[in-house]
Amino acid sequence: MLDVVRRQVEQLTKEAMAQERKAKEKRLLYSESESRHRLVEKRLCSAMRGLEEAGHERVYSFGKPLVLVSFLQDIGGEDGADVRLHFEYEGGHPSY
Repeated sequence: MLDVVRRQVEQLTKEAMAQERKAKEKRLLYSESESRHRLVEKRLCSAMRGLEEAGHERVYSFGKPLVLVSFLQDIGGEDGADVRLHFEYEGGHPSY
């Protein structure tokens, strides 16, 4: 009888340890995902600042500001994200 109880305790302990290990793995994956998300946000903000500055420069050189027409973001892959922006001059003529 004692052996049966001991085996049940061992089995329950193994199961609890496996669940704890899975929970730790999920927390780690979530943490990595959050880190990637923050990195993508930083890169996007930096790119937008650069484009905004370039847009201001273009206003002076061409007389028309650039306007953001579309935005595509694909998060994933080894590099984190692929961001594509499509601009047009205010009033026409696309600029990629």
